[in-house]
Amino acid sequence: MISRQLRIFLSYSSLDKKIVGAIKEHLISHDYNVFLAHEDIEPSTEWQEEIIKNLRACDIFIPVMSENFKQSEWTDQESGFALALDKLIIPIDLGIVPYGFIGKYQALKLKENVHDSCKKIIDIIRTRPKFKEILDNKFINEFVNSGSFSEANGLAKSLEQLEPFTSAQINEIIRGYMSNDQLQGAFRAKRKINSWFTKYKDSIQSILVEQFNILLMKNEDEQKLAIEKIVYEFLKSNGSSTILEIMRHFALQWPYIERALSQLEKEGKVKSEIKMIEGKESEVYSLETI
Repeated sequence: MISRQLRIFLSYSSLDKKIVGAIKEHLISHDYNVFLAHEDIEPSTEWQEEIIKNLRACDIFIPVMSENFKQSEWTDQESGFALALDKLIIPIDLGIVPYGFIGKYQALKLKENVHDSCKKIIDIIRTRPKFKEILDNKFINEFVNSGSFSEANGLAKSLEQLEPFTSAQINEIIRGYMSNDQLQGAFRAKRKINSWFTKYKDSIQSILVEQFNILLMKNEDEQKLAIEKIVYEFLKSNGSSTILEIMRHFALQWPYIERALSQLEKEGKVKSEIKMIEGKESEVYSLETI
């Protein structure tokens, strides 16, 4: 599942750089890619070309409207360019309302608490369908990479608001759950995953369904045998596979797969050897021939 940062272009007068810098910091803390012309362009760069490049590349254009903005030689041109490119435009009222090219847009009044204003900006962005999926995917990515039980539980609760999930999203959630013991050990997250697994089962890849069901097994010996079986069947169907190929195929945590490979090798069913692949040494597993 592809996840990327949304790109924001902040248009402003350099005389307002202190408040604009604070806006940038808040937006960056929410994982947005924020461009400030006066701050982000290297002195040796042809700055006009760099500004145009970033205007083309941005997803959201935010003009910070002040008397200084109105007096600037370049801000009106940036606004016109963003309008022509059909960017999402969210003006911020820092003393004056939008005029000219962007006069039709309702401005957000900048509050003393910059964080509150930035939250409103983010809320507006989320209402746009073309950005919602990008932001939802980023949130799912945070969830599956949770680093603690408490983080996993907290994110699981918020994740409910993103439903219904797309097929790609639910597969990412299930795959991420199986590879992260912080999710598996978090009571609320585990309970939500189990309910989503049942609800979206028809949209989940069959190989993930098989592995998820194995993970649910209470009997450890039966679980070990089940994992050994699917690892053996994978090698049988592929002929041979590198460690990397095996890791990519299975969503279960690597220690489960490594233990299965070790047991299969001990039983003489598979063998491992070092081979040169594309100029690099790689460990390769294949079936043992008798």
